[in-house]
Amino acid sequence: MIEIHYNKAAGVSYADTDQGIVPTTAVVTLRSADDSQLAAPVVSLPTVNTTTAGSPKADQFTVASATGITVGDPYRVDFYGQRHVVFVSKVDGSTVYLRESLPEAPPSGAAFKGLKMTATIAAQGTPRANAMLRWEYDDGSTYAQAQQVV
Repeated sequence: MIEIHYNKAAGVSYADTDQGIVPTTAVVTLRSADDSQLAAPVVSLPTVNTTTAGSPKADQFTVASATGITVGDPYRVDFYGQRHVVFVSKVDGSTVYLRESLPEAPPSGAAFKGLKMTATIAAQGTPRANAMLRWEYDDGSTYAQAQQVV
């Protein structure tokens, strides 16, 4: 559940941790209980798109660029034809530590991509009970949507 305060802007975010879809396009709308649109803020897409480097381990590895990698956020690591959603517990320089180990160490050059989309909802002057956020996004081939109670 997301809490939005009367007459205050609110930052919101969503990441597809089920399918690990890295969005290339996305929209989010704030909707009332009758499904009418209350707001349609601009979505910022994830910017992290790097690769593993050096001699990776299953629970930590060096990345080509750690710019934008945030502790606690979900990311997707792709290797051997598999997608793995991971959560970062620590970043030390260009070394990324994972909250949980991968099944095996990814090879050097494995893709490491961000999943988290963000937006800012403008201040809402009228309280609305039972509102929701509807996220619609795709990666160029797979469309998905998610809803969050507000």
